[in-house]
Amino acid sequence: MEGSSLHHDHNSGKTIQGHQLLELGIVGEGSFVPVDRQIYTGSKNAIAKPEGKDFADKRSASAQDMKRALDEDKNQMLNRMLKSAQRAGFKARYLLGDAWFGIKKNIEMATDLDLVAIF
Repeated sequence: MEGSSLHHDHNSGKTIQGHQLLELGIVGEGSFVPVDRQIYTGSKNAIAKPEGKDFADKRSASAQDMKRALDEDKNQMLNRMLKSAQRAGFKARYLLGDAWFGIKKNIEMATDLDLVAIF
């Protein structure tokens, strides 16, 4: 499976092989609208591409997504996704995320982007 890696499943309490997806969206009354999403591939037993194959055009969106999935950590992805959404004109007052993201670096980043962080 491309884009897979070992990660901890908090529901089962076990380390499993699978996909991790970071998704950014706008939440309103009773709805969620996706704005951006990025697959994340941790470095532990990562499967980045089928064995013996490579992207014909490394400039393609798929090749760039896979490169980011391997090169960025989840906090860097969050930062890039938020800045991209703001440049595109999306406005928000709050940044709501899983408790895992509630680290000093992300709280400072949210403050720098004029967002109230709720993790």
